[in-house]
Amino acid sequence: MTQGADIQDQEQPKQEMPRARSGLGWRKYALGLPLGIVGAAAALLVGLDTPVGHRLIADVIAANELDNGLRVSIGRIEGSIYGRARLSGIVLRDTHGIFLRAGEGVFDWRPINWFSSGLDIREVVLRRATLQRVPEFRATAADAKLWPDFDVRLDRVALEKLVIAKPVLGAERRIDAQGSLRVAKGLAAIRLDGRLGGEDRLSLVLDAHKAGDRFNLSLDYNAPKNGLLAALTRSRAAREVKAQGKGSWKVWSGWVKARQDGHNAVAVDFANSDGAVRFDGKLWSDPALPEGLRHTLGGGVVALAGKGVVAERRFTGDLSARAANISAQGKGVLDLKQQSFVDWALHLKGGSSLPLGKDDEFAGLTAQVLMNGAFAAPRAHIVAQTARWRSQKTMFEGMTADGNLRREGGRWVLPVQLTAAQIRTQDGTFDPELHHVRAAGTLALDGMRLTSPDVALAIPHGTARASLSADLARGDWVVQGKAGLHGWPLSVGAADAQGQVRVSGARGAPWRVNADVTGSIPQLTSHSLENLTGGVLRFAGHVDVAQGNQLAVTRGRIDAPSLQMVLEGGRGGDGRIALNARGQQERYGSFAGELSIGEDGPRGQVRLQDPLPTLGVKDVLVVLTPEAEALRIEARGNSNVGPFVGTAGLIIPKGDGRTRLELRDFLLSSTHVTGSVMLDDDGADGHLAVSGGGVSGLIALAPRGGGQSVDAAIEARNAHFEGDRPLTIAAGRLKVSGQLLKQHTTLSADLFAQGIGKGKLFIGRLGLAARLNDGNGTINATMGGRKGSRFDLQVSSDIAPGKVSLLAGGSFAGQKIAMPRRATFTVESRDGAPGVWRLAPSQIDFGGGRVVAQGLIGNGSTELDLGLVSMPLSLADVVVPDIGLGGKVSGKLTYVQRREALPEGEARVIVKGLTRSGLMLTSRPVDVAVVSRLGARALDLRAVASEGGAARGRLQARIDQLSDTGGVSERLGAGRLAAQMRYAGPADALWRLMALDAFDLSGPVEIAADMSGTLDDPSIRGSLAGKGMRLQSAASGTDITNVDVKGDFDGSALSLGTLSGVAPGGGLVTGSGRVDFAQMGPGRGPSIDVALAARRAQLISRPDMALSATGPIRIISDGMTGTIAGRLNIDAARWRLGQASSAADLPNLPTREINRRADIAPATERNMPWRLMVDASGGNIRLSGLGLNSLWNADLKLRGALQEPSISGAATLVEGSYDFASKHFDLTRGRISFDGSTPVDPRLDMAATATVNNLTATVTVRGTSLRPEIAFSSVPALPEEELLSRILFGDSITQISAPEALQLGAALAALHGGGGLDPINKLRSVIGLDRLRFVSADATIGRQTGVAVGKYLGRHIYAEIVTDGRGYSATNVEFRLTSWLALLGTVASTGRQSVNAKVSKDY
Repeated sequence: MTQGADIQDQEQPKQEMPRARSGLGWRKYALGLPLGIVGAAAALLVGLDTPVGHRLIADVIAANELDNGLRVSIGRIEGSIYGRARLSGIVLRDTHGIFLRAGEGVFDWRPINWFSSGLDIREVVLRRATLQRVPEFRATAADAKLWPDFDVRLDRVALEKLVIAKPVLGAERRIDAQGSLRVAKGLAAIRLDGRLGGEDRLSLVLDAHKAGDRFNLSLDYNAPKNGLLAALTRSRAAREVKAQGKGSWKVWSGWVKARQDGHNAVAVDFANSDGAVRFDGKLWSDPALPEGLRHTLGGGVVALAGKGVVAERRFTGDLSARAANISAQGKGVLDLKQQSFVDWALHLKGGSSLPLGKDDEFAGLTAQVLMNGAFAAPRAHIVAQTARWRSQKTMFEGMTADGNLRREGGRWVLPVQLTAAQIRTQDGTFDPELHHVRAAGTLALDGMRLTSPDVALAIPHGTARASLSADLARGDWVVQGKAGLHGWPLSVGAADAQGQVRVSGARGAPWRVNADVTGSIPQLTSHSLENLTGGVLRFAGHVDVAQGNQLAVTRGRIDAPSLQMVLEGGRGGDGRIALNARGQQERYGSFAGELSIGEDGPRGQVRLQDPLPTLGVKDVLVVLTPEAEALRIEARGNSNVGPFVGTAGLIIPKGDGRTRLELRDFLLSSTHVTGSVMLDDDGADGHLAVSGGGVSGLIALAPRGGGQSVDAAIEARNAHFEGDRPLTIAAGRLKVSGQLLKQHTTLSADLFAQGIGKGKLFIGRLGLAARLNDGNGTINATMGGRKGSRFDLQVSSDIAPGKVSLLAGGSFAGQKIAMPRRATFTVESRDGAPGVWRLAPSQIDFGGGRVVAQGLIGNGSTELDLGLVSMPLSLADVVVPDIGLGGKVSGKLTYVQRREALPEGEARVIVKGLTRSGLMLTSRPVDVAVVSRLGARALDLRAVASEGGAARGRLQARIDQLSDTGGVSERLGAGRLAAQMRYAGPADALWRLMALDAFDLSGPVEIAADMSGTLDDPSIRGSLAGKGMRLQSAASGTDITNVDVKGDFDGSALSLGTLSGVAPGGGLVTGSGRVDFAQMGPGRGPSIDVALAARRAQLISRPDMALSATGPIRIISDGMTGTIAGRLNIDAARWRLGQASSAADLPNLPTREINRRADIAPATERNMPWRLMVDASGGNIRLSGLGLNSLWNADLKLRGALQEPSISGAATLVEGSYDFASKHFDLTRGRISFDGSTPVDPRLDMAATATVNNLTATVTVRGTSLRPEIAFSSVPALPEEELLSRILFGDSITQISAPEALQLGAALAALHGGGGLDPINKLRSVIGLDRLRFVSADATIGRQTGVAVGKYLGRHIYAEIVTDGRGYSATNVEFRLTSWLALLGTVASTGRQSVNAKVSKDY
């Protein structure tokens, strides 16, 4: 019937087709569309169950991966996918690759039954499979349902002949396992049975059937250590679980027991009675729980309990667990069907100690949690409190937490607020500010990553906003953001700070805090610190704080108006703080130091480059070392009065006692300062003793009237202080008494000193008197002395707070020093720098010239502007003695030397009549105009020298690339040089500026030179030419004229290719040489190497000696010392004996100098010692003096200093005579031996004879030239006094007059080494005669008693005049032809003339 109806329905549209076209055709499409879709779906389902469809399904399965990382691939599908399908080539993979392969498998199910009876699987089997290794799956969210919401039928699931590969257990094993599952309303049936081999057992039977009113449960699980189940569960322990249950559907009971490694782990009894369930049992924390959790719970047994009602798969009741340290109780509804919480309230309560890991512990912890929502994603409101939470060595007191936990997508979110009444740290430094702490933020947990973008923290004086990021799997976490402090109380003042903060930690590693901080302290509470910084103190740096009380500061910086400092340091695990700092303080200059502070006190050192520039204190090193009861302070450095080193002990009592400074020994140059001073807020109280180095005295300190009183009395006697420029004080005394108080100082000071020398400056006497009362008063000073010329200066000044007025007057070298405009200094602050004085324009007049000065002085800085008008350069002798400059300078000088900065300046001056006086001559005056500018990196110089209106020379130079260290001369000497010099004028104008005073060069010279390199090592290109010049030496008496020289500059040296000159008497000097200007500087001239050839040239011409010689000579000098060497053939020479002096001639008597004039400076040392190294030999050497007049041959060596040479060698007699007591003796033997002693004192061995009154007298001279030994003998032999009488007067001793007797006595005294009275010889020496004698009366020629005077007129001629004063006179002339033959001639006033020959011979 239905079929017929269907046919009828099908035929009817054909009859009505024409109508459909008229309006009802759309119905065909409305019916055909769903039929088409159904047909297409059917075709798709049919197509999937074809070989092509099977391949498509296998590909789709292989391309997909489950959440836990499992991937399945199937090689081939046979049979029907809607019924029984046979699978082959099955491969299972995890995140590391293949872990199981199966040869075949069976999957038999009835998908069509899903719509009627749920999931219907008849069979799932794997055959011939191999488990190659234990799989490793990813952790997944625990949101899967515990029980399915639909009926499940699984008739058989089996593993048949599964091979466990050797890598799993160490040996291959074959197992079988099978089971079944039925789940439906009122029915739960599970069976599992595994034949696993070894001792592994797995058997489970659950049979709960409402219709059958039965309940059976049986579980037997045994997983031995190193067994299959232990390997699959990755357990290192042996575990055993057994369970039994029995009863009806409504009423049943049972138990579960578990053991691990042979120990009880869990034991629980459970029961159900018509929906009312209960359980209670025990959990043994050891071995059931890991060690950390056992430590938290307190060990022992955890009691488990629960009761409630189960209806419609909803549990309503409570559950509890109680351990030694904490208990937990939950109450509410657990909806097992929806797997959700319904108002489930969880209450946690901890005991007095609840450890959480090794470093955290709670005391009095309570927490209330109210949960709703799905088990996998509940919503929970959490409220927790704890009396104390100790995290490592930090204590949080009175903490609370309030938050709402929820799940958003795949992450947990917890907005929470935290508070803490007090946080206490290990050292407690910041604890007073860590109270009423508040924190808030939203925590998000995504898998194992915990984050929070909005963490906020607040304390009374600070806030912070940060983000949190943590990886719970790895155990590392980071909190970073911005933090700020507002009015943070410090001991020095309230601080404001802000910066980026990063807090991090990791499992097994300490937490760490990193922060980039900037801030300021607007108002310092310490007056000393405020003076040190000058105002607002700003700071910045990077701070690194680590667990274990570790602290590190890098890139630290402190900036204030008067202080700039960078520092690094930190605090180690031992609690010792270490700091490295360097910086600049406006008053004390640059500093750097390393300091560590521990329980024993501070330890380290501080270096101060220029702390007290007024006193020249620099390069100071202070070393701090803790001692048993004191802090040891060691200091050393340099000052204007020499180096200092000192040791002190600072004793700071622990109670209310006073701090004591023990100055154990402070050594300034050679002066010691010792004493003990008590220190407190009122000032210093104690005594200091001064001794040593020529200084003695006492200094008393005491607090008085809010200030510091000082009483000092110090005396100096021959005091000496070392230093770059040593200070000497012949005598002095200082007395000071008063009170030091800012702007209100009252002081009385008196100073008197004599013989003060500072380097090249010398002050003969100095007197000073200072009187201050309440900051106002006067200082009067006088000074004077001699330093080449007399000078006297008087200074008076008026002192007021912030102002000093000074007026000076006096004279120098007989010229007046006046001050028309007094110097006025006013204190001012520049860039916060204290103690800077402004000098108003002031004027000093001297020698027709004047200086106008103004500028800024103080705190190590100098800025001066000087205007000069015709100022005499001779004033330079006050500072640089014997510099010998002459002329007058006009122009302007600017000099700027800021503290610890490079000096700068500018000069525009002209010097009229510039001269310099050498040893013999003064250079001719020249005019020099100079324009120069000194910068931090370069010096520019332009100079023009002129004479008589005509330009003589030009110099332009630039020295750049100046270094940052060293003095001006050192920096200029090492800088890069570029200069040009052109000069055509007098040589002495240049020569005498080079400190070569041993020689003087004058005459015209032309120089053209281009210079590069450096001043210390110049490279010069150019030439030098001079004609008709003159070279002189006062030390040797050398005088070479008509000197012609030509040379070329090569590098730093001048090569002299042509050098010639004429010596006195027509001798010639020629040669060549080299002069090197490298390393020239103050006190050092150029290096010289000149080789000369002399020809009959007079090289030495001194009063005591002269030398004309032929031979080579070499002159060598390194600029500090010089040597004259040569091998000479003596052409002519002379030496006068008896002119040298010897200290040995005087007795060595103890003496004490008294009443020495203190205003006369000590003698200046010679600048450059020149030495001789000359070998000379030859004849024609005239030796005279001490009665000798002789000619010698010699072979000598000259050595030693040029001013006091030593001579070694010997001279032998050629001919000569010896005069004794006005009588003439002929030398018959002579040898003089020089032993190299200084002064020269040769040994003598000479003999001379004379025939007097028919006597042949012989004189023998031995000994030295200074202490000759003279002996007389005669033929015939006579007594000595008789022989001398006849030699001297021609008569017997009985016939001589009284004056002649006096002369005879003097001769005898001289003969025996005595001085005696010898007026005759003294008179002869004064009037320059060779002989002076009295002659007796001779009636035969008409002569009465008279006097005879004689003089040698050369080597061979002697003339004598005789007169009696009464009309008789005669002239005698002797011409000696040989040593034995002479011609005698006489012309007398009586008209008598005669010529005779005299022959003498020794037999």
